[in-house]
Amino acid sequence: MAVKIPFKDYPSFVERVVLDGTPYRLRFRWNTTGQFWTLQILTAAGVVILAGIKIVLDYELIHDYAWMGGPPGELYAVDPTGELTTIGRNDLPNGTVYLKYIPVAEI
Repeated sequence: MAVKIPFKDYPSFVERVVLDGTPYRLRFRWNTTGQFWTLQILTAAGVVILAGIKIVLDYELIHDYAWMGGPPGELYAVDPTGELTTIGRNDLPNGTVYLKYIPVAEI
């Protein structure tokens, strides 16, 4: 069953999640200069697995890096309306766009 990743209204924050039975920390940061969100994936102990992932719409963000120890499923930024071409500062915090993780068993 797909998991909707919680998102807070801060320009930088860490969210603790369990994906495919493994706990991770997801660090989100708003890049003011570039006007985009980035994602960093860490182990539960805080060891960086992946860093600098730009969050873009309708593109699988992490699956190609599962061999590095990250979640084995797929992660997408979804605009349910299909109207956006880019993600603005408030689109993830206010729910206009959401992050959807698809477990490896459903791929």
